[in-house]
Amino acid sequence: MLKKLTDLIVSLLGIVLLLPLFLTLCLIVKISRNRAEFNSVKRVGKNEKLFKLYRFKVYRNLKKKTDSTFSRQLDSMLEMMLYFKFDKWPILFNVLKGDMSLVGPKPEKPEYLKYYQPEQKLIFSVRPGIWRPDGYINEWDDDDSSEKRGGSLRNDYVKYILPAKIKEELEYVQNRQLGKDMKVFFHSMKMKFHRAIYQLVRGDTSGHNFILPMDIILLSLSYLIAFEL
Repeated sequence: MLKKLTDLIVSLLGIVLLLPLFLTLCLIVKISRNRAEFNSVKRVGKNEKLFKLYRFKVYRNLKKKTDSTFSRQLDSMLEMMLYFKFDKWPILFNVLKGDMSLVGPKPEKPEYLKYYQPEQKLIFSVRPGIWRPDGYINEWDDDDSSEKRGGSLRNDYVKYILPAKIKEELEYVQNRQLGKDMKVFFHSMKMKFHRAIYQLVRGDTSGHNFILPMDIILLSLSYLIAFEL
């Protein structure tokens, strides 16, 4: 109950605090002649019920001319907004609705449900999360068209990634506590910080892995609420 209340409060505050930044992103997309749309993809939730995972997809117009200084500035601003992943804002509505939690198992794609053994489906006794128990936001979920990537990657996911994921998430479900969820947040921040430093040293900003303002805001709110409650 405390975890659900924390999810509710943090997601609501996160939606309010991040709304101006998200609206700024929408405005930049509009005036920079790029394209974006709200959409949803089906994921497996608690008790194996399907739910719609909300997303905001930005499609870059790579053919448009960027000769003017203003256009280049807009593109730089858009890149920065996507770099810090303000486009992930709609997923907080899934938490607010109760489809997801802040921390929990990965929201699995329906087509992979058949690879779970009966005893492994204990994972679906809890709500999936934005952050996985290892502290990552799983990037596989960012693309619902993994079929376009080729069968070899799907096979690799089933053969290598899925078994490790199931093992980790079963352990999480069997031993879940609000305090451990807080550790996941801190662990996530630590990993993102280390990766950011590494990329700064290399001069590589293509991975979009810097510490995210969304992470910082939600982490701070969760920490405060957990100790106040």
